[in-house]
Amino acid sequence: MAKTCPSCGYHPIGPFTDNCPMCAEPVRNVRSNPVGGFPGLASMPPVLKWVLGGMVLAVLGVAGCCGLGMWRMNTVFQEAQGE
Repeated sequence: MAKTCPSCGYHPIGPFTDNCPMCAEPVRNVRSNPVGGFPGLASMPPVLKWVLGGMVLAVLGVAGCCGLGMWRMNTVFQEAQGE
């Protein structure tokens, strides 16, 4: 995987190169994608990231509550059938 220089933006830099050939800045242990797998996420505004994160948490919370309610309802029906 080719790297990009964090100072001047020169690329591609090989995986075994220690310094950028254009500006001589150290590039060892530098990743081209700072987020680590989601290139679009790095360019999103922070507010949008918080809104999306809140929406994901809300959906997970509602799904968890509905799942817990269904489980409790199932146990109530089983107890009623047992009687």
